[in-house]
Amino acid sequence: MAAITFAVTLSVLWIAHHVADHWIQTDCQAITKGRPARDEAGTRDRSGQLADLRHVLSLTAVLAAALLAVAWRVDIAYDPARFVVALLVNGASHYWADRRVYLLRLARAIGKGGWLDNDPTAAYTLDQSWHLLWLLITALIIV
Repeated sequence: MAAITFAVTLSVLWIAHHVADHWIQTDCQAITKGRPARDEAGTRDRSGQLADLRHVLSLTAVLAAALLAVAWRVDIAYDPARFVVALLVNGASHYWADRRVYLLRLARAIGKGGWLDNDPTAAYTLDQSWHLLWLLITALIIV
């Protein structure tokens, strides 16, 4: 039964993530969330951080709602503490990646700079694969 619960959980997370990341996220969030915390003059600018936080909150709500709806329909009983911890871990990893600078710095540090410089889809691909890794981790925590 644990294997089926894990498979259902991961599938729901994957689908809900794509809906939240591509349909629920606002244009403003998508455009603004990667803005540096300081502008060119060195003035503090929290607009990127706040946009990313709003995106992660809506994404987490979509993940939770989808998981709870499917759990209710197919009779899965998640442990509430594990459920909350898993979604918090996922939210933190998503926020970190969507601030962009950290994920891109990591990608360059492990040798992905050439790909980033030469393929306009590289940053998006790395972003989404990062999120998928954390969806797997999220499912492992929940189940």
